[in-house]
Amino acid sequence: MVETAEHLSKYLVTRPWTLVRFNRRSLITCDAPVSLIRDAKDDDFWSGVGFATAWGISVPLTRKLGLLMSDPMIMIERLEADDPRVQEIRTAVVQGKVDRVEAGTTAMELLFNEHTAESAREYVYRHPDDERFVPDELHEPVLTNMDAIGFGDGDFSGEPWFGGEASSG
Repeated sequence: MVETAEHLSKYLVTRPWTLVRFNRRSLITCDAPVSLIRDAKDDDFWSGVGFATAWGISVPLTRKLGLLMSDPMIMIERLEADDPRVQEIRTAVVQGKVDRVEAGTTAMELLFNEHTAESAREYVYRHPDDERFVPDELHEPVLTNMDAIGFGDGDFSGEPWFGGEASSG
């Protein structure tokens, strides 16, 4: 876990961070509250999204406070590659100079809550007063972390898939 966290940290600290404070709207949370947000311009739905390729990463911190880590390339892509401001922007992002606090909007609440509900494995949590902020469509619980698609019929019978003997312990 430490090695994974160390590897992923560069994809977190090199993003502009925005704290979004809500007054009238509220955030839900779940058992896997870190959500990777796909770039809306990405035409290839099946290309996947990860920490390196996500347009944003959202985390509901409290009912009224969310953290959005956005894509630093939005600022950099506006410049030519050899423009000295590219390095200035990278430095400013790492130093936290482009981080900000903003007021929550309905659109921002929907962004957080829809992605939070979608990233839930088994449980979505909410404050008793916040039922209206839970998305109408929730997926069934996802109790597996990884599927081996293409190997047999999907159910493991205990027999080895690749030859050899099954061990008893």
